[in-house]
Amino acid sequence: MRKVVGVKKRDEIDQEIGVGAGQPDYMAGYAKGLNAVLGRMTEEEKRDYTEIANEWNKSHPPREVQAR
Repeated sequence: MRKVVGVKKRDEIDQEIGVGAGQPDYMAGYAKGLNAVLGRMTEEEKRDYTEIANEWNKSHPPREVQAR
């Protein structure tokens, strides 16, 4: 589910980190940014993203996600 949130809420995570991808501090702040976004999600949102993760695990993620 974390991977799905990381893909689907990338802009929100990037805002939380405060620096753009490719910057030295980006990777250091990614987990913290992801955790902050996850912490604000409702239980319903978490269930929805878990369902998407289950679908991806059964078949495969969409091509645009695989290319990342």
